[in-house]
Amino acid sequence: MPQIQLKKIENKKVRKFYEAQNERLDDWLEVDSLVKAISDDVVGSFDPQDTDNDGVPEPVGGLYASGEDVEGFLPDEQQEKRQKAKKHAKWAIYVNVSRGKFHGGRPR
Repeated sequence: MPQIQLKKIENKKVRKFYEAQNERLDDWLEVDSLVKAISDDVVGSFDPQDTDNDGVPEPVGGLYASGEDVEGFLPDEQQEKRQKAKKHAKWAIYVNVSRGKFHGGRPR
């Protein structure tokens, strides 16, 4: 359900239900994207190629070429969500560290 429609739902339990459903769908979209992205790697692993004839099969596929960084295989929307989450996490860490320094180093 689009975010705009979610905001119009007055019943908090119903709204939370649909928010949770959206999160699950986003998670499955992420899994689906990763599976599609690495499927060539998996299929290629069944028929390894030794292109330089040194007796060692060469690693091939998009995942290997990316240095096993899976974020590049995700849809743009998911990449943006991850970037925002990272920023929020950094801010939370900075705030808590700063707070600890100003309150005598005691965590709260």
